Amino acid sequence: MELNYKFGRLPSYTRLTFIVSAIVLFSISIQLYQHEQSFENLKLIFQKHK
Repeated sequence: MELNYKFGRLPSYTRLTFIVSAIVLFSISIQLYQHEQSFENLKLIFQKHK
């Protein structure tokens, strides 16, 4: 509740910036995770072909 109270006192544009940056960071981390997964798959395929 304390966090919510402080959050509500912030100007709306600050909240918007915070939300947008959180979404951007989240999507970047998902892309990096998927990229890592595909990299692992490529390594597996490469090892199979040896």
